[in-house]
This record gives sequence, structure tokens and C-alpha cells, in this order.
Amino acid sequence: MNKMNFRKLLGGLCFLVVGATVFAGERPNILVIMTDDLRIGMLSSEGHPFMETPSLDRLAEEGVRFNNCYALSPVCGPSRASIFTGQYSTHHMRRDNFYYPETFEYYLPQSFKDSGYRTALIGKYYEGTEFQDTARKAWDRWFINKGPSRDKLTPDISHYDWWNTFLYRDQEYSIDGKTKQVMGHQTDILFDEAARFASEDENDPFCIFLSPFAPHAPFIMSERNEGKYRGKGLPDRDNQELDKGFFKDAKKAAEMPEAYEKYCEMIADLDDAMGRLLETLEEVGELDNTLIIFTSDNGLLYGEHGFAWKRHAWEESAKVPFYVRYPKLAKKGTESDALVCLADIFFTCSEVADVEFPEIKGQQGRSIVPLLTGEKEQVRDEMLFIQYEMPDRAAPWFPELMLHASLVRADGWKLTLYNEAPEQRPELASAQMFNLSRDGFEMNNKANDPESSKIFNTLRRDLKSSLEQIDADASWIE
Repeated sequence: MNKMNFRKLLGGLCFLVVGATVFAGERPNILVIMTDDLRIGMLSSEGHPFMETPSLDRLAEEGVRFNNCYALSPVCGPSRASIFTGQYSTHHMRRDNFYYPETFEYYLPQSFKDSGYRTALIGKYYEGTEFQDTARKAWDRWFINKGPSRDKLTPDISHYDWWNTFLYRDQEYSIDGKTKQVMGHQTDILFDEAARFASEDENDPFCIFLSPFAPHAPFIMSERNEGKYRGKGLPDRDNQELDKGFFKDAKKAAEMPEAYEKYCEMIADLDDAMGRLLETLEEVGELDNTLIIFTSDNGLLYGEHGFAWKRHAWEESAKVPFYVRYPKLAKKGTESDALVCLADIFFTCSEVADVEFPEIKGQQGRSIVPLLTGEKEQVRDEMLFIQYEMPDRAAPWFPELMLHASLVRADGWKLTLYNEAPEQRPELASAQMFNLSRDGFEMNNKANDPESSKIFNTLRRDLKSSLEQIDADASWIE
């Protein structure tokens, strides 16, 4: 019996209940693709002025595009920990990119393995060596990037230069506990491994968390896409300020267009690899039986408000692309302005796959199935995102520092309060409030507008209350 016939037989023996509707059929596969530093608006289907992303555009054309998905923290490590635990960093305790808790109270992928899914973690593992043995137990396939080949780490090159010179090509990988060098470009290797895992078993459904490094710096793209967007430059945006903050240094401002072009070429690699993966799923007859979620761990700033990179509360840093393709639930070619977050990923997968989770302390993730089916327009009224840092990781007893906290409401209002001034522009007001429904580029700060004082006071009170509810320090908010 081939894979497709077996799965149809299995589907005849089980069903899913979503809302008031019964969906009979096969137990779905799960494919979550978590890119790194991919900002929203980079796909041609999103209106980018020169990007060509036909494979990624398929996810928008054949699924649902969410326009308001936020990371719970605009920093890689805490954001990813929130995905795997469904919690804010105040509960899972991954507060920054350098401090790693010894363990997590909850690790949601384990539930998929326990329920009969074949599981694979492919790409980036970023939760620390202390937790690694526990994490590995949740994944049948462990295919993790370890970095550049050690033979390139010579006495005349620093660790930093070694990493930034040789990342992406001819890497070493930890494959089920054994280190092996695999020749080729990392993005291709990781997507091709996901395709191989998805097609190698005829019996059990798969759950794959595919986590490529691309398009994170250093910008080392494949040879086929090198130079593809050379000369295109940095598109203008209403909130782009290349003479302030990080870009007061004219040299940095001058370097940004070329960096952006290379960033786009890294995305071209993702699109190529995505195309091959979709083709494989079609060939084995599993594409429409696979819940595909495509997103990123955080956004990225390219001159907006004079800022660069991530770690900030601005929309381009805190908001991420979020696409869901699953024809059995999600109406193709639709958009949603619902407020969703990355912690929703595994809760959505659990409902679709009928996988039970334990009761989770401080749970923030929610299933967005009602949004996919059109049963609801929102699954939450407001959402918080925060950033903590451990200023001195050599002294773990030193208290963490909150840099900013933001509250976004479903009606479009957003309030950000800074506990510490952003290092790139310390002169900015510590309170920033915008009506995103009218001011999507966050240009008109309403925090001190007398006509908006009522909404400001309400948001400030709600932000303080929200922080207290997740055991975060809110004493600094008046």
C-alpha cells in the first residue's frame, strides 16, 4: 500500500472537530518554516518593487496572509522560545540572545512526537546546550547547523571573522548526534533535507520545524543568486530617515543600499528552495494534506526612523510575515488583519492535528483556526510584546533590564513605553503612541496629544496591567 492510500485509509478512521464543523479526512502533516530576520513586505505578492518570489507567493495565493503578526519579543532567542513554549519570556525565562535557561517547563513539539507524528528539527537550534538533550528527545530527526567547518578556524582568524566569512557554505551539521560536513549552500541543504524527510515514510504523518538561517547576515548567498539585485538600491519608505540615529554616520548610510540588495538575494535563495520543497510535496501527494506555516522570528529595520537591525518596537522590527496554507481550512488568496503572534503556531497545529497539550502556565498562544475558517475576525483584543536583556551574562545574578514594552490593540492603537532609551536614538520620547490604522509608518506620535489623552491613559493602564499579569516588572510605569 502506497503512502497516499494508507493515509486515506487512516483518514477514514479519524476526524477533526473545528468549531461546529466536522472535517473528515487524513491526519495532516505539519510544516513550520521559521526564517531568520525576514521582515514583512519582502515578497512580490506583498507589493515589493523589485523582488521576484514566485514560490513564496504561492503561499499567499493558495492560503491566508496575516498582516498583523507580531513576535512576542523582537529578538531571536526569546521569540523562538515563545514559539516552542507558548509563553512570554517572563515564564520561559529566555530573556535575551545570550542567557539560556537550563530547561523549559513546557516544550510543545514533544506532544506531536508522543501522539504519533514523525518529527524533525532542521536548521537552527538556539536554546542552549543545557537543554539540548531534552530537545533532541522531541525530534526523530535532528539536523542542526553547527557553523563553518573547523578546518577554516585558523590562528590568524578570529572566531567572529571565521563565522562571518564561512557561514552558509560547506557547513558542519549535527545529524542525529554525529557531526558531518555537508557541501553546498546551507539554505539548499536544509530545505532539501526537509523534502527528504517528508517523503521517506509511507505510514505516519510528519511534523517538521524547518529553521533556515537565511536571510540573516552575513549575506552569503548562493552563486546562482549572487548579484541578482545589484544596483536596485534601497526602496524609499515614508518613515525612512537615513540621516538620524544609526545613520548619522554617513558611511553607514552609504553602505545600506548594497547590504539591502544582498539581503534580497538571500531571500531569492529561500524562494528557490521553497519551490523545490513544494514540488516534492506535490510529487508524493501530500501538499494539500500539509498545514504549512511560513514566518520569521522577528523583523528587521533598514533605516526606518533612523534605526538598523532588530530589537526595537517599530513595526518593521516587531511585526513578521505570516502565511498559512491548508486548503481544507484556509480559503485561498485571502488576507486577515487579525492580531496574531508567533506563539500561536503550535496551538494552531495542535487543533488541526488533534494533538493535546498540557495546561500551560502563562499561556499566550492561541489557535487561529477560527480565523482560517472565517468563524471569527479576531482571537484576541490586544497583544503585548516586550524586550528584556541580561546586561552582564558573566554575572547571572545581575537583574535583567527591560528596554521597552508595547501594547497593540485590535483596533490599531499601539503604545510603546521605554524603560531605557534606545541606544540608536536616545533623544526619542520614552512614550510612543500611534494609531496604526491611520498611521502605519508610525510618524505621528500621539502620546502627548491632548486630544488623545484618554486613549493614552487607558493604554498605559492596560500595558501596566498586562505586564503584571505575566509577572514582568511594571514598577517603572507610573
